[in-house]
Amino acid sequence: MRDEQSRQRSTEVIIDGKVIPLAGGDSAYLRQVAAYIDNKIAELRQNRAYARQNSERRAQILWLNLADDCLQARAESAELKEEAAAHASEVYALKRELVEQRLRMETLQKDAKDEAAEASLAAEKQKLEEQLAAAEKEKESLQAEKERLTANIHRLEEELEAEKKRSKELETELDELLSK
Repeated sequence: MRDEQSRQRSTEVIIDGKVIPLAGGDSAYLRQVAAYIDNKIAELRQNRAYARQNSERRAQILWLNLADDCLQARAESAELKEEAAAHASEVYALKRELVEQRLRMETLQKDAKDEAAEASLAAEKQKLEEQLAAAEKEKESLQAEKERLTANIHRLEEELEAEKKRSKELETELDELLSK
């Protein structure tokens, strides 16, 4: 019964033309990870120098490429986080300026004696509110981009971990085959 349960949880994926059973986890996600690795291998195989390497060296090159993808995504995320922080600071400054402008407008409105002065103040208020709305919209956009990149980093880290695990399994399998 236990073998039956483990088979039910097993997902077969194709990596480098080989069917590989993987146990546990979300089947769709495991297939996505396998497809990413399979595509990376296909990309590497286009290089003749890669194809001439032994399997251990090809695995090392694959690991390096996957790690490079992950580190690039992290760097991009860090850069976007810095941009988001800069924009957040800018939004804060704009909010502070808006509060100051609102206080100034209130004071001017109290002192205003004619409709022309009030119309000018309303236009200035509208302009500042539009600037604030635009800044907040940009902040939301940057936050969404940050979340997308963070999810991408997590996905790449999980893919890297899965590849490391698979590599260890392949090494164990190779050692078993070589010991026979």
